[in-house]
Amino acid sequence: MKRSASLFACALLLAILAAGVYMTRQRTTPAKPSEGSEVQGAFEWFGTLGYPDVRDRKFVKVTTSYSMSINGKDTDNSNDTYGFVLSEDSDKIIIFTPSLATVTFQKEPPDTGLGEKVKWETADLPAFASQSFQQQVGKRGRGFANDETRMGASFQ
Repeated sequence: MKRSASLFACALLLAILAAGVYMTRQRTTPAKPSEGSEVQGAFEWFGTLGYPDVRDRKFVKVTTSYSMSINGKDTDNSNDTYGFVLSEDSDKIIIFTPSLATVTFQKEPPDTGLGEKVKWETADLPAFASQSFQQQVGKRGRGFANDETRMGASFQ
């Protein structure tokens, strides 16, 4: 009885292995779409989401500077925001940021007590994209909880 059960288990294992080999040989790899059509398809899909078309828009860096006092110590601070110009006049700019937000800046914002100043200038989109990519690559393997790890296991 033991011998027939062992023979049956071996025959079953061989049948599973043979079926696996047969299925692997019969499987064909689907043709990979050309990179151009894949990229074009991604742009077409993104265009259906309702975000502004930034194809011919100027890319800018908006710098917001402000001063504040903490525990009697004055500090000057600034924040840079990058985006595509949707609208611009002499004292106001509206941009669409890489994080998919529409933000409005005024050169002379209402008095907030921070001495806030806003200026904008044309920025280099390829340099910005390269720098952003390098920053994301630098985060890999450091255990960031956002998109690098899930349940304690690092993605590779």
